[in-house]
Amino acid sequence: MLEVSSGQLMCPSYEGCSGTVRFDAGPSQRIRFDGAADCSSEVIFAVNPTRFIAQLKRARNLIVETTMYEAGDPQFTFDVSGLRWDH
Repeated sequence: MLEVSSGQLMCPSYEGCSGTVRFDAGPSQRIRFDGAADCSSEVIFAVNPTRFIAQLKRARNLIVETTMYEAGDPQFTFDVSGLRWDH
């Protein structure tokens, strides 16, 4: 799930959208997202997240790029090295 506190993610619930993710220094990968069922434009969800989560567990950094209304395709960078995976 990616949630923004400012702006609007361009990912309608009825058709979804795509973006790219990059784990550490690896190659960029296309990923599909679903929009929120309540039509909120502040949150999107990874489609079939099993592979995404497996890669995330091994990563130290994550970059997500997706389209935002009147803001182009910004990159969101996350330090994921401190995430705990207790389950």
